[in-house]
Amino acid sequence: MSKKNKPHRSAGPSLEELKQRAERAKREGRFQQALDLVKQVYKEQPTPAHLELLKETYLGRARQLRDQKQTRAAAPGLVAASRLDENNFAWLEKLAGEVIQCGEAQRAQALLDRVPEAARSGQVTVALADAAVTSEGASRNALPAALHADLDRVLLAFRQVEQGQDEPARETLQAIGLKSPFLEWKLLLRGLQAYYQNDDARALENWQRLSGERTPARLAAPFLAQIHAPYREAQSPAAQTSLRQQFERLQSSALLPQLRNLRTQMVSQGSLAQAFRLMETMAPAVRAEAPHLMPRLASAFYWAIIESGPDDLLRYQRVFGPPPHDPHLYRLQALAYDRHDDLTGAHEYWKRYEKEIAAHPDLWPSGQAEHARALIWQHLGDNALGVPSEHQLAKLPKQLRDVQGLAPKLDPGPEKCYQHAIELAPDLLEAHAALVDHLFKEGLNAKAEKAARQLLERFPDHIDTLEQLSNHLLANHPAEALELAERALQHNPLDRARRQQTATAHVALAQAHALAGRFEEARQQFRAALAFEGDMPAPLVLAPWAACELKAGDAPRAEELIVQLRASTRSEALVAYALRAEVTLLKLPAPIKKRFDAEVTAALKAPPTGRGASGLALVLLKHHLAGLTYYGQKTHVKKALAWIEKAHTVPLDVVELRAICEALFELSETPRTIDRFLRRGRKDFPTDPFFPYHEAVRALDTKGSRSMGPYRARPLLLEVQRLCRARPGNEEAEWMLEDVERRLELLDAFNPFGGGIFDTILDSFRDGFPGGFPFGAPEDDDDDDGWG
Repeated sequence: MSKKNKPHRSAGPSLEELKQRAERAKREGRFQQALDLVKQVYKEQPTPAHLELLKETYLGRARQLRDQKQTRAAAPGLVAASRLDENNFAWLEKLAGEVIQCGEAQRAQALLDRVPEAARSGQVTVALADAAVTSEGASRNALPAALHADLDRVLLAFRQVEQGQDEPARETLQAIGLKSPFLEWKLLLRGLQAYYQNDDARALENWQRLSGERTPARLAAPFLAQIHAPYREAQSPAAQTSLRQQFERLQSSALLPQLRNLRTQMVSQGSLAQAFRLMETMAPAVRAEAPHLMPRLASAFYWAIIESGPDDLLRYQRVFGPPPHDPHLYRLQALAYDRHDDLTGAHEYWKRYEKEIAAHPDLWPSGQAEHARALIWQHLGDNALGVPSEHQLAKLPKQLRDVQGLAPKLDPGPEKCYQHAIELAPDLLEAHAALVDHLFKEGLNAKAEKAARQLLERFPDHIDTLEQLSNHLLANHPAEALELAERALQHNPLDRARRQQTATAHVALAQAHALAGRFEEARQQFRAALAFEGDMPAPLVLAPWAACELKAGDAPRAEELIVQLRASTRSEALVAYALRAEVTLLKLPAPIKKRFDAEVTAALKAPPTGRGASGLALVLLKHHLAGLTYYGQKTHVKKALAWIEKAHTVPLDVVELRAICEALFELSETPRTIDRFLRRGRKDFPTDPFFPYHEAVRALDTKGSRSMGPYRARPLLLEVQRLCRARPGNEEAEWMLEDVERRLELLDAFNPFGGGIFDTILDSFRDGFPGGFPFGAPEDDDDDDGWG
């Protein structure tokens, strides 16, 4: 009899394989399949480790169902899981907490009934409290009786807040203690009250105390993200989007999407027409639902018009009506013209706005109307300064002076504008200072002195005016000039420029005393000047002092000072010239003059040195700025300049070269010599903006009919701009940069080709010639070419 084949039974997966499959399923979110696999593992080998794995998988499946909003399906599985370890009270309590989150308070209470009172922790009670509030008291029976009163307080407070009864709500919540599981609901409600009263700081203070695991924190999250950027930015992008959407739903306003669309239109569109059309359709809803937004939206459109130009005024008036402080929109138009550099239009509308304020002072609080008008007149003065005056136009090259109609004169000019501002607001310091500065720059010294004295009556410590008036009075009123210089020095005794100015005033006063025969008073002033050692060059003190002693008849003391002067300068030419100028100034006898004439003649035959040339240049400049004059001075200056000009071939450091250039700017009548020193400075010290700056300024000041100054100056000004920006914090570089940018704007305003187009054509024209610029390089032009 043949043997029948028995059916083959393949071996099933091992326990390890089942656990690996279960882990993979959990990672992939397939918790139901994982639960079935773990059940097989526990059935075949019911160890404590496998029991814990099964319990963990039950919880994972329940949470997955809860996240999928299938809470009814999650609760039965959790109840079934309670039978896995019925005597483990911590397990039962944990399951009860999960069941509560599924909204099944009754089933949770049934699980808790199986846990003795002594073995219970507070976590489930907290979960029951949250469930009781979210169910509006429907699950109150699951709570311990002792907590019913706090639940009723929270529910009552919610109703009171909803009805706008904030004070009763605060009193209701006051009774909830710090250890109550309803404390976080108290914090939530207090934060909401503060939020709706626009007290974001107090709302934040309450909400930051909430526990992130509880329901109140999740309810407050959309509002917290709205008012607290760090909290919002700490969330993931998806969470931020979800919180924003929740906030918009909670606000329950249809205006939010429209406002967002309006913002997009205002930011992205070149014209405001579409934004105004959208605002016009929104306006009724905004006035009805959020009337407090209308002034803010009106302000946003007001400033948007200023940026885009005054073309949408009628639309603005139709949508928002006239602003109370600008009923005819004169201020808006003036600001728009200002923004777009139309000084003529701005001038006209600012004047209209000033008249409107004067006609309706009742629209302004007491005293503010006059101050507002004064500020307008001050602004008008600042605008008027942007147009070159006749004094400034006279310094421009011919081709710029011949351009007509590009910069019309503004009426009234700066002087009258600042005076109007001062009349309306006598304490407006900025207007006083601008008037003084303008008058001094225009050479109207008598008016400037009067304005400076008026300023100092009200602001006796204004440093700039003290310095300006001191410089102005130095030649004719040295005593007052000294008093003003000392007042300015008191504010910063270490400032080198102020120390030098004070020393100069001491010397000027000493010379006045010596000329009047008051020699002891003169000596006191010279000693005071010497106290500023290091700030005041020795020749400017010792030379006049020696001349003073010669006039007083004390020849030995004079010779001591001359020896000291030679030792400090080591330049015979400098010593001889300085002494010759001083003895002439003090009207000393002819024999003394002849002595120093001979010394000057001999010294100027010797080759110059860098130190001697720069020192002599400084003495010449100080004499010129101080207004010192005497018989024969012109001849002396001419000889001294000729000697200084020979120094362009000797070694010079940057300080010496600068001193020579500064003196030549004021004194030399040979432009080519000045340009030679400036070009040397650009070559030897390429990172110093001083030399290209003054070369550009001289090119712009050239008045010759053939001058190409503006087109030569532009690249120099751009070079200075680059060098100054590389020196942040340098005071000289900062004012130089400000002046360069003003000059570039002026060049653009007067450029008939506009936008630098002519410069580009000129460059292309020059580049087309193999030998370079067809008119010859500026350095090689003849003296009469007008390029300076």
